[in-house]
Amino acid sequence: MRVLVAEDARSLADRVAEGLRDQGMAVDIARDGLEAAARLDINAYDVVVLDRDLPGIHGDALCQMITSRDQRAMVLMLTAAGSPQDRVSGLGLGADDYLAKPFHFPELVLRIRALARRQPAARPRILRQAGIELDPAARTATRDGRPLGLSVKEFRRPGGPAARQPRAPVRRRSP
Repeated sequence: MRVLVAEDARSLADRVAEGLRDQGMAVDIARDGLEAAARLDINAYDVVVLDRDLPGIHGDALCQMITSRDQRAMVLMLTAAGSPQDRVSGLGLGADDYLAKPFHFPELVLRIRALARRQPAARPRILRQAGIELDPAARTATRDGRPLGLSVKEFRRPGGPAARQPRAPVRRRSP
């Protein structure tokens, strides 16, 4: 498993990387958002452990960059911003998990392993079929280049409006 630790606090980044390496993971460190973005362009990571308050490129912007990629890493935000509102906004940016500092190291390891197991197969960012383009990240849909005004409910429904087919009645089994 390949992990990028994007953390500007040198001692914390070094301790986390050393501990993850002891767990058999290949770990790179980026000390700011610019370095993290450069490493992400070069290497394919399974998980990015991301501090929100990075210099260079802010962790929030970096999270959005990561989640907009076709082949993306899973993102675990590891940050001092630990209020419920912070967690909601971080997860809303596309983070796959959120852990507030201070943290228990074995929990970090388990969360990273869980994210690596859940990593989706590579999917194109924009889905195209029969003149229809669907961009789940931007929540937009077009047909032959014209925007489709889908409601939130239609957008979230698997298969969208075309999937509406009557269901067969459910029959009760006799006892």
